[in-house]
Amino acid sequence: RWRALGALRAGDVGALVRTLARVRSLAPQHLAPASVVFCSFRTATYALPAGLVAQADALAAQLEAAEPPLERRSGRLLVARAFWRGRRAHSAHDDEHALHLRREAARFLRSTGDVRNAALEEANSGFLLLMLGAYEEASQVLEASLAECRRLGLSSGLATNQHNLGLVLLGLGRLDHAMAVEREAVAAFVAGGNALMESASRGYMARIFVASGRSYEAVAEAEHALGLLPPAHPIALVARAALADALLLRANPDAAVAALAHSR
Repeated sequence: RWRALGALRAGDVGALVRTLARVRSLAPQHLAPASVVFCSFRTATYALPAGLVAQADALAAQLEAAEPPLERRSGRLLVARAFWRGRRAHSAHDDEHALHLRREAARFLRSTGDVRNAALEEANSGFLLLMLGAYEEASQVLEASLAECRRLGLSSGLATNQHNLGLVLLGLGRLDHAMAVEREAVAAFVAGGNALMESASRGYMARIFVASGRSYEAVAEAEHALGLLPPAHPIALVARAALADALLLRANPDAAVAALAHSR
């Protein structure tokens, strides 16, 4: 689980592929312990942002077939499965279902007194509201989650909230605030050595620069984001789209088309 998370954050898709294959080969022989099922669901979840959907689905199918059935085991396992299903629904562009699953997981965590993980799940709900275009509601959820993450000392949740809030504020037309919040997110991801999220956050920064008419800063930010991940990584496509928009802003359509060529 932790090896998969480290590979994801470093943008090392090869290491993530190897870890996922190792888990898939070992998990079926050890599905009785709850800890194995929990960590395997997390590993499948971490594979999705890297585009390893088929491999993650295969691992999840193995876990769903575990004995005894998951429904008869601990609530912790059900939350891990809900977390997986929420991410999987998002990767299939079914964000309404993903939002339902994340909210359900957050309610369960709060009912057990696990406020730290509940706060992180609520932050994920804010991201899904952003994806659904519900900017006002997303801003309320993310601001509330920001405050709770600060109170609980959840640095990763704080940075992720700031990252998503930046794009929400862009959608609301509050460009100066969006820029300030996203800069804080970039700094936090740089400090934490999280190349994946630094790239994603710089991609959002590039979009905010484009909306502000600052094409040169947008190009620089997008190119920095692209340098952090392999060219075909799904997260890199966000920065590539922002780069194309910035080049169009500079009246350079041929370069914009070239920037998008790798996205196909």
